[in-house]
Amino acid sequence: MRVFAGSTFVLLLAVLVGCGGNSVVEIRRQAGEPSDHSEGEGDSGDGEGETGEGESGEGEGDSGEGEGDSGEGEGETAEGEGDSGDEGETAEGEGEGNPTAEGEGEGEGEGEGEGGEGEGDVGFRAFTGGGCEGDDSCAPGAFCLSAGEGFPGGSCSVVCDRYCDDAPGFPTTFCVDDPAGDDAGVCVSRCDQSAFPGSGCRVGYECVERARHGEATVRAACWPMGLPFDDQGPVEPPDDGVCTEDDLPTPNAGLSEPDGLGGCLPGMAPTGDVCMDRWEAFLEEDVDGAVVPFSPFAHPASPRVVIARSAPGAVPQGYISGREAAAACGAAGKRLCSDSEWLRACRGEANTIYPYGNTRQPGVCNDARAQHPAVEYFGTSADWIWSELGHPCINQLDNSVALTGSKTGCTTSEGHSDLMGNLHEWTSDPAGTFRGGFYADTRVNGEGCLYRTTAHDMGHWDYSTGFRCCADR
Repeated sequence: MRVFAGSTFVLLLAVLVGCGGNSVVEIRRQAGEPSDHSEGEGDSGDGEGETGEGESGEGEGDSGEGEGDSGEGEGETAEGEGDSGDEGETAEGEGEGNPTAEGEGEGEGEGEGEGGEGEGDVGFRAFTGGGCEGDDSCAPGAFCLSAGEGFPGGSCSVVCDRYCDDAPGFPTTFCVDDPAGDDAGVCVSRCDQSAFPGSGCRVGYECVERARHGEATVRAACWPMGLPFDDQGPVEPPDDGVCTEDDLPTPNAGLSEPDGLGGCLPGMAPTGDVCMDRWEAFLEEDVDGAVVPFSPFAHPASPRVVIARSAPGAVPQGYISGREAAAACGAAGKRLCSDSEWLRACRGEANTIYPYGNTRQPGVCNDARAQHPAVEYFGTSADWIWSELGHPCINQLDNSVALTGSKTGCTTSEGHSDLMGNLHEWTSDPAGTFRGGFYADTRVNGEGCLYRTTAHDMGHWDYSTGFRCCADR
């Protein structure tokens, strides 16, 4: 256990006892916390499954349920991971590269298998960033990071270089400098207001800003109270022309919304009984009463006040949660579209599968990218990249997000562009739904307009999540 008291750093690495099966090191969510992914299907009802991201990963698990050999989470795969590990498929067998709720936990608490009784507690031991009282509370290969006696508990951690190996698609931990002064970094939990309202961290931790190990990138992370931190300040990024997390251009500066059609607000046109933005939204920010451009590659986290705009030729806003999208629409005097309003607009009066008809035409919409953008940017398909889907450089790759309206064939008869592909679009479903697919996938969770992802709550965001607004007529 790494225990730090005052300014004296003491490192004691206990010998950890391995457990039966290969699932121990795979579980990264603490038992009892919300599942990252849930089951679902496209509106077409043809048995297409729901992935957590609505995206295809780089590998497929051997087990459709992620259950392993026993099928009920018993025996060697008591934690429900089995051979599929972090790349398990969904129940319908469609999701590549992302675990489902069934793939991570049906076996927890069974206490059966080679390790005998007590194996059901392994999920707690294997959670990087979870609470601990000593190294034996953590997964093999991990240690307990603690401020020492007198402070409540510690946090399971592992050594890292730049990135932490989180659950695919969900950035739950962050690699910071090791307070012991070692050259390597250590993984700590990121602040999470949805899991820990108010503080953003579990009891005994405080939410502070820390620089990524070896980089200038700063994120809010949970740090044990009382644990000293020798903050040398952010590292200056090299000026080598390569996109980094600090590159947040504002390409939409100077754009303005055209007049609305059919009596609708600017940037909107009628569809059914409502008005809808003709193009996917971009953002402007209200800074003390002054409206300024906002980068479409940045996450508009609170307390920022952002306003939704709709115009052709914009880089649409990704990196936005459903709650943030709803607030941006509200600031513009609009609202998020309901699920049925969005579907009606995409399918049109003819009720087609795609905005342009009933026969798929790859590339007519921005939906034909062959390689997953995260794999291209990071140069690997290793598990840790799925924790970095908020990286601003992903949507700055060539052949990624397209300018609004640039795919002229991807326009409905009522004049609404890019409802299929480009970016996922949040609807007002309070349980969390985004529709239409994005530039690398418009099939996995339903074809075209029928594409529907329901695996995330309204607080989720990543590079692929966008939106547009509606308003009453």
